[in-house]
Amino acid sequence: MKCTAYDVGTLFDYKFVITFAIYNGKWILCKHKERNTWETSGGHIKQGESPISAARRELYEETGSIKFDIEVICDYWACDEPHETKNVGWSNGVVFLATVDTLGELPESEMEKINLFDEMPPNLTYPDITKTLFPLALQKIHQKDEEINSDLKLSEIMQMQKQLQEKHRGKWAPLTPDYGRSCLLWMVEELGEIVSVIKKRGETYVMADSAIREAFIEEFVDVLMFMIDALLCYKISPSALSNAFLKKHSKNMNRDWEKEEASYIRRE
Repeated sequence: MKCTAYDVGTLFDYKFVITFAIYNGKWILCKHKERNTWETSGGHIKQGESPISAARRELYEETGSIKFDIEVICDYWACDEPHETKNVGWSNGVVFLATVDTLGELPESEMEKINLFDEMPPNLTYPDITKTLFPLALQKIHQKDEEINSDLKLSEIMQMQKQLQEKHRGKWAPLTPDYGRSCLLWMVEELGEIVSVIKKRGETYVMADSAIREAFIEEFVDVLMFMIDALLCYKISPSALSNAFLKKHSKNMNRDWEKEEASYIRRE
């Protein structure tokens, strides 16, 4: 069988879902009652059902997973090789990764049991499909780990901007209060670049196209850098900003927005 992975949203008229599920660092695989091999959770998408809903349903029905986080990995297309069968068939679908927090009893289904594996076993029901898609599940996990490890604090970002300023001392203007206005104006200009990406590409491509999304995020980084420079210019510390944010958050959490909106309408 030949299997090809595609970026999310590339294909259409999806027929199946496949979910790689991990629980306590181990992979959850299912054994069908009529087979002696192991397979991932997955199955047909019902009429009117979205791929994510199908993946959630199949994961519960075939593994007993009750509480989990699930996210999309990619689209896939699979086809029988002509030398494998006289009746060549094909399918396409969406691949997901689920991080399971709670496993319950296995519901009554075509699955006999589940087991936990450190790695994919050799006796798989769909070895060619798994061989193609499993590395993408591993890559997704590595990306998530990197995102966690690169979750910078505000104080760390401000220190990095100070280091950059020190490197270019004598070439760049010092971060003094009178320079703060320029930083704010450049920040607004970068916000315009973000709006421009949305206008030119649209929300769909910003969310689905990896290259466009990377450029979109980079524009946000430019905005953040100029904002941090402005904070440094006006000597606003991370703790001062954090305290102001917490106060504002608390105030907003306790505001009666419907009442305020009604009052505003009456004033109009």
